[in-house]
Amino acid sequence: MAPGAVKVLQEKIFRSGDDSPRSETQGRDPGLTIHIPGKPTPTKSGHPRKSSRSTREAVPSDVSAPEKSYRQQLSQLLGCAYRGTEKYRLEQDEKRERHWKRWGPYLSDRQWATVREDYSHDGNAWSHFPHEHARSRAYRWGEDGIGGISDNHQRLCFSLALWNEKDPILKERLFGVTGHQGNHGEDVKELYYYLDSAPTHSYMKFLYKYPQCRYPYEELVNENVHRDRNVAEYEILDSDAFDDDRYWDVYMEYAKEADDPDSIYVRITAYNRGAEPSTLHIIPHLWFRNTWSWPKDKPPMPSLSKASTVGGLQYI
Repeated sequence: MAPGAVKVLQEKIFRSGDDSPRSETQGRDPGLTIHIPGKPTPTKSGHPRKSSRSTREAVPSDVSAPEKSYRQQLSQLLGCAYRGTEKYRLEQDEKRERHWKRWGPYLSDRQWATVREDYSHDGNAWSHFPHEHARSRAYRWGEDGIGGISDNHQRLCFSLALWNEKDPILKERLFGVTGHQGNHGEDVKELYYYLDSAPTHSYMKFLYKYPQCRYPYEELVNENVHRDRNVAEYEILDSDAFDDDRYWDVYMEYAKEADDPDSIYVRITAYNRGAEPSTLHIIPHLWFRNTWSWPKDKPPMPSLSKASTVGGLQYI
């Protein structure tokens, strides 16, 4: 797709209100704000002021009609058979006319310390593949990531990595305690929210809250492992990680192209909720799940490479 067409489509998909960072007077999350038009200016009589232009005045010939939305195009095409855009897409997917469900939020939140990856001699899944191994060992049966997506066979994966210049490692996956470490069993110690997803995953929205200080990995483990089952768990909010609103709100949005569900556009937006400037590194990840190391007859290893650069955009 030409760069100009990509820009037009992105503007059409992601057109919204003001996404500027929250100020003290706003109070609302810009990523979730609905903008309502203001009321008409009243006259002295108390009635809204009418436009001086006659309602019968012809529209100038050089003004083109607004482009019809995808919903309007479908309604015009299908007539009385039209019953909603998503229902139409679901029918297309069921008939295999278009594979709307080929890509979706199929990437695990947590693959480490699960029975899926347990090859221990004693069945100790929690200790066999802990979180600290995940950044240096390949998974066998799946992948994980923050707000990620993959195809329905999880061959190709996309996810987000972050770094606040304080942590010793990249924030590539959710952190938590295992069954042996948590006083109430295994538990993820993060703040993340799935905000929206259409039935065909044609649109998805995810929010992750990332502290600006050093993430308290050791503190979360040490506090929970020494607690009795009769007391509450030690959560991330019990630490000072989010004190004084020193954190980032990182939104991830996915939108599939109306005429090609294999074309997916991603928008990543970060808001500094703290009072002071802070640096955040946003590192999108695109990778293949390791399917070539395990079979005796080694299959070809897939690869990614830069194909071209057009208009400042790099194509892989």
